[in-house]
Amino acid sequence: MENARRYNRWTKFILNGSALAATSLLLRGIGVLWNSFLTARLGAAGVGLISLTMSVYMLAVTFATSAVGFAATKLVAEARARGVPGGGREIMKTCICHALVTGSVACMVLTLGADYIGGVWLGDVRTIPSLRLLAISLPPIAVSSALSGYFTAIRKVYKNAATRLLEQFVKLTVTAAALMFFAPPDAGLEFMCALVVGGASIAEGASLGISALFYILDPVRRGEAKEDLPPRAERSRSNISLLLSVTVPLSVSAYVRSALITIEHILVPRGLKKYGAGHESALASYGVLHGMVLPLVLLPSSILYSYASLLVTELAEAKAQHNYPLIRRIIVRALAATLVYASATAVVLVIWSDYLGMTLYKTAEAGGFIRAMAPLVPVMYLDTVIDCILKGLGEQVYSMKVNILDSAVSALLVWLLVPGFGIAGYAATIYIAELLNFALSIARAASYALGANKVAPQEKLPVKTNAA
Repeated sequence: MENARRYNRWTKFILNGSALAATSLLLRGIGVLWNSFLTARLGAAGVGLISLTMSVYMLAVTFATSAVGFAATKLVAEARARGVPGGGREIMKTCICHALVTGSVACMVLTLGADYIGGVWLGDVRTIPSLRLLAISLPPIAVSSALSGYFTAIRKVYKNAATRLLEQFVKLTVTAAALMFFAPPDAGLEFMCALVVGGASIAEGASLGISALFYILDPVRRGEAKEDLPPRAERSRSNISLLLSVTVPLSVSAYVRSALITIEHILVPRGLKKYGAGHESALASYGVLHGMVLPLVLLPSSILYSYASLLVTELAEAKAQHNYPLIRRIIVRALAATLVYASATAVVLVIWSDYLGMTLYKTAEAGGFIRAMAPLVPVMYLDTVIDCILKGLGEQVYSMKVNILDSAVSALLVWLLVPGFGIAGYAATIYIAELLNFALSIARAASYALGANKVAPQEKLPVKTNAA
């Protein structure tokens, strides 16, 4: 019986991971082609302007979601492992309310602050309309994040995959139609960028509608046990406390890190101008490396991240049941598979760098940056997987400290290196920060793999296999 349950769990893991991997790879591939399309329509400077706008938008998204997706995954998975009656549904009510509040606050702040952010922070008033359009999408993104975390916890990630595919279809269809049929021939970058982000906002609304429908009709949620529940007030206090214990440390980390990343991205064009580049030239160089090359280099990692994100659920359940041999096996196998895959990817990128740069972006500069970033691929991919491992083990506070340090070092190095070395200084910054993050993270993961972080075993709580 135990073997059958284990086989069923790992079968679901492989199937869910495969669904996520195929979807993520497809979506990132579409994203790379989409960047190629935008480069042809807007030019490298246009891609740079969008990347600059999105750096602030991602900070707003971080505030809007406030780690609610990860919290939903972790808390629902732990409730299932412990057999808590109705735990999944009760936790999700709290997560959705949390998402609505944080998403609405982030929307209001970005809307009211768009003029100042665009004119002062970014130094380009052409970003202001785009920031206001993007603000509309923040509440839907927050709620969608919570629902996505729930589907990951109950091992039904194919619903997330279907939602993302439909979202991208809406985004590409609406945006491409707007650019081709509604943009005047003499339209400037401000108008064109607003069309692009407007399509993205519409797509986020569609994504929320699809996710909500999947959640409402989900048989696991509807079939959760309702008996023997504590009083509503007691359940609410308990769930809020649990939620905040996860989201507060992760949110603080995410807020600080996202703010530092935004500062870093704002400093890059400014540093390039100090190096001697004009405003449009600085945007173009920034757009090539950050808006074209990095998405392409990270494209194959979508397969890894799809499986790594599922490790959060597996490790959370294993730790809740004090199954330390399983924890060690998961860590060792995940890191070994990642190293092999990432090394092969790096070799392919080096060999095909010039071809990819010219075919996708029609510039030799992109090929040179692809070749320069390829040796860092194993470190970047391993770091992504280790981050998921640490979160599954409840090491979010440690990850918070490492990520904040990483981002602070990045911002400092951009400020110091880019004015003197140009875009090469930014590439060096990426290398140094990634190596630092990787070294600190793998040291913590290795302590679990070697058994150094094992605590005294406790009595395992009973597991109800029909709990949601």
